[in-house]
Amino acid sequence: MKYGIYEEVINRLLDTQLLDEEFKIETETIGREESPKILAKYLSEIIEEVLITIRDKDQEQDKDIKKDNNISKQINICNKIIYNLASIEKNEYLKDRMIEKKGELLLTFLEKHNTIHAVNKKNEVVRPITSISQSSLFTGAPHEPNISSEFRREILSCNRIDILVSFIKFSGLRLIIDELREFTKKTISVL
Repeated sequence: MKYGIYEEVINRLLDTQLLDEEFKIETETIGREESPKILAKYLSEIIEEVLITIRDKDQEQDKDIKKDNNISKQINICNKIIYNLASIEKNEYLKDRMIEKKGELLLTFLEKHNTIHAVNKKNEVVRPITSISQSSLFTGAPHEPNISSEFRREILSCNRIDILVSFIKFSGLRLIIDELREFTKKTISVL
């Protein structure tokens, strides 16, 4: 272990490394209020590690393995975890959260009537290139999406805008003003 300040869940491996009495070690019990978030984050890191291992192991064993087979193994593991949680907690509702075997993501869910998409079938939904369900870091590298273009795409694809900024400059506002005008023309309630 490297010296430093940590906020890390002590697992069995880490616990054996903390036995050395030559070092100053401080610990605290996980608090009741933050325990769900801390433990869920810890579990998600382990689950992600396992899913990556499965993906990589399948790719190493046979280059011709279908992508679907790889994803279905990962989905099966996730569904076993969900099933076990539902059984432990005797909560049948959790079983409804099991992942469908097809392994698909819902990208859009739009009304078929009274929208621009109903009138003009060619009018496609403008989606950001980066995931809207995960945080993204924009570095400005040439091969990565530009933050202003992603922001404009977000405005065009949303049904509501909430913006909280500490300051704004006209030079920044002019980058998104056309999209904001377009958004306000839509027949969508803005809060």
